[in-house]
Amino acid sequence: MVARGKYAEGTRVSVEKSRQEIERTLKRYGADQFIKAKLEAVEAGIVTFEEEFLPQTVLPDGSRVNEWAQPQMEQAYLEGKMPPLLPGV
Repeated sequence: MVARGKYAEGTRVSVEKSRQEIERTLKRYGADQFIKAKLEAVEAGIVTFEEEFLPQTVLPDGSRVNEWAQPQMEQAYLEGKMPPLLPGV
């Protein structure tokens, strides 16, 4: 999923320069191998791309799926029941 709107609005940084900076940051923190392993698991059919990366998907309000879902999951475990899938319907 591609985030639309505020993240790249008005930027003057080229796509190539952005990519290079992301790669440097991943390598600096050792995350390049972590991401590579995730992508290899997808390629091998062990997991789907969505299963591996869904928590990091940016929602229309700018939050990530895991930020949106975690409080609901905590509440579900406290109450012992699932939240409604379509609230208000």
